[in-house]
Amino acid sequence: MFHPVAITEPVRPADLTGPGWALIDNGAVTAGGRGDALVLFNHDEIARRAEHGLGAVTNYTLLGALLSLPLDTPVRMRTLSVHDMVILGEAPPGVIDVDEAGWVTRRLAAPLTVAAAIVEGTGWRNITRRAARFLPFCQQIALFPCAPRGFSSVAWEASFAGIGVWIRGGEDITEALCARPYVRRFWKAAGWEFQEIAYREHLKATRPAVLSGGPAGRRARTTRAASDPRQLSLL
Repeated sequence: MFHPVAITEPVRPADLTGPGWALIDNGAVTAGGRGDALVLFNHDEIARRAEHGLGAVTNYTLLGALLSLPLDTPVRMRTLSVHDMVILGEAPPGVIDVDEAGWVTRRLAAPLTVAAAIVEGTGWRNITRRAARFLPFCQQIALFPCAPRGFSSVAWEASFAGIGVWIRGGEDITEALCARPYVRRFWKAAGWEFQEIAYREHLKATRPAVLSGGPAGRRARTTRAASDPRQLSLL
C-alpha cells in the first residue's frame, strides 16, 4: 500500500480500536497546535527502516530534496540541482541508494498516514479553533468530555469548517458530527514532515533509543560497501 493513503471516508470513534488503526498520543503536531494522531502504519517501510537503524526523518530540507526523486526509480544525478545533490549527499543510510554509474534512487517513503488529528478539551470555540489548525494535513476531530452548551451553534460552525465532533461519555465515545474527508491535492515537504513527526512521537513512546533521522552528518550509503571511495560520488 502506497503511503500516504487516501482516506476517502470520515474516521469514526470505532476506528480508535479498529484493526489496522493506531492512536499516537500528541502525534499530530503543527505550528501552534498539538493533538492525538489517528494513523495507519506503513509496516513495510517501518521494517525497511529498521534494517538501516533509521527512525523518523524530520529534516524539512532533506524531505524537500527527496520529493525531486520518484520512489524506487533510478534518476541520473546530473539531472538534479546542485542544491539537491548537496542535501542528498548528507542523507543518513536507508534514505537513498547511489550506484557507481551515477544513478540515485529514493528508498524513503512515508512511514504512516495520519488520517485525523483529535483535539480534546473544554470550551468549544477553543477546541474547534485548535482542531482547525490541522486542516492542511488531515481530518480534524474535536473531542468534548460532554455535549457543549449551545450545541446547535457548535454543530453549525464545525459542519461549516468540516470538523468532526465526538463526545466522550465514560468509557465510550460517540459521534455527534462526522468529519469532512481530507483531500490531498499535493504531496509537499510540509505534509511529509507532518507524517514523520507523528512517527517520531510513536518511536519516543515505544522505542525511545531510536534516533530521529539517523546520526547527523552521515552520508547516504550506496548499494556498495560504505568504505567504497565512490561513496562520495553523489557530490
